[in-house]
Amino acid sequence: MLKNTSITIHTIQPSRNDIFEFTNLKKDIASQITLNEVGCAGHSELAYLEDTLDWLLNDSQKNSIHVQQKELYDKEQVSKVILGVFKKCQKHLTSKNTTHVYVFPTWSDFVREKMDGVSGFTPWKNTIIIGLYGNSINVQELERTISHEYTHSLSYEKWTCSMVDTAIIFEGLAEVFSETIMKSPSTFTKVFDKKQAFTYYKSLPKELRESTDTEKQRELFTGGKIHPLWAGYAIGYYLVKDYIHNNPIRWQELINKDPQKILKKNHVVLHGFYDFHIQFLLSATARVLRQQSL
Repeated sequence: MLKNTSITIHTIQPSRNDIFEFTNLKKDIASQITLNEVGCAGHSELAYLEDTLDWLLNDSQKNSIHVQQKELYDKEQVSKVILGVFKKCQKHLTSKNTTHVYVFPTWSDFVREKMDGVSGFTPWKNTIIIGLYGNSINVQELERTISHEYTHSLSYEKWTCSMVDTAIIFEGLAEVFSETIMKSPSTFTKVFDKKQAFTYYKSLPKELRESTDTEKQRELFTGGKIHPLWAGYAIGYYLVKDYIHNNPIRWQELINKDPQKILKKNHVVLHGFYDFHIQFLLSATARVLRQQSL
């Protein structure tokens, strides 16, 4: 465990080399978590953490997992990377509370195939959970994931994420902040261009946007069956980028804004994508005509 006044990094791995039944592996890993100010790794009870570990460690539902510690991430290397990017994040966003980062190994095929071996999740304020596949860590993706999840960990100090619309803005904030830190957008944002993202958002039924159903929310972001994979992230990214463009603001202030107010002040939400751009073009044309008449 690495600890300073603003961050504590908990690196969790199986206690031994073995062929584990998954249930026993999950209990072995969960037993290493101690209660602190963020509960049980951001969960109110150990049982809830074990529910999270079900999909974090093993979404492929393997019955048994052969653990070789030499095939797992290097604790010292990973802690160094996390601490380095955390310091970059703190130049823009700070909290009076300690951020707890929990790093677990994962045997998820989805993480390996779709996420470059790095997954992230924020279950509670000031809490980040990271899943790392194998021992060859994609440093850039780890840095990007930490900066993304750090945004969520601070958002949750003040706001809750229940509706799909709120989740879209939360993910948009996290994607734009990670772009600020990494100097480039993530692959999540590239499923749409700006016009496509706004058009797709306007096509979402109101009952979906206002839904608190976690399964519907998950499908919009990571499902890839009903909606394109990562659709919710791309929509949120462009909505937040548009808001910041029209309302310049410091990150510390932005993270404290009600996500519904960010959404409602967005030009796309107020006018629709095409209406807004038609209005812009008409205004520009009127200015040109006035200038020509002078």
